[in-house]
Amino acid sequence: MIDVREMQRRLQAGQSARKVARDGVVDRKTATRYFEAARACEIGPETELSDALVAEVAQRVQARPETPPSDAWKVLEANRSRIEAWLRGEQRLRLVRQSRMDNSREVLMTELCTIDLLIVDDFALEPMTREESRDVYQLFVERNARSSTIVTNNRDTAEWLAVFDDTLLAQSAVDRFKNNAYDLVIDGESYRARLKPRVEAEEAPPAAPVKKQPTGRRRNLMT
Repeated sequence: MIDVREMQRRLQAGQSARKVARDGVVDRKTATRYFEAARACEIGPETELSDALVAEVAQRVQARPETPPSDAWKVLEANRSRIEAWLRGEQRLRLVRQSRMDNSREVLMTELCTIDLLIVDDFALEPMTREESRDVYQLFVERNARSSTIVTNNRDTAEWLAVFDDTLLAQSAVDRFKNNAYDLVIDGESYRARLKPRVEAEEAPPAAPVKKQPTGRRRNLMT
């Protein structure tokens, strides 16, 4: 349970919502809602936090109206079953190697080859075995000009050849795919920079360095 009085004391002490979240009291959005409710109740640095005033702040936060769904959310909700099927397709692709052990590969590959939209994220990051190369080749050939496929990665299509075990299979698969696909190159500053932690003027710096993942040029191909 949130200690509403403690939240108001932190506001009176000049702490920000970010500082409250970093201290592990509540998340930043929740802290912001309580701070906004306190300001609406005209709570200042010297205001006495009576039980009635604290209760009013809590009531304002808890009684906030539910945000109506946006138009984008309504479109996503209307296509929930299709989106879930697409996501299951990517998860099943990761299970192809395991399917060889329980003799379910044919069923799984048939499903992957016939699903309406197959999303393959971070493709060609690591070298593939001979079996994996054949699986990818089969997927590209079977789905070519029949079903939609989205492939995202940080490599140019010319670099895909090196991760296949068989050069001939690689050339055939990649050639079929890239010549029937839209190539979308996202170049520029990574969106992760927007999520980079920042130290506000009244706050102390982090106790330890924040680890950042390397970013690079990202390519998205869609057929």
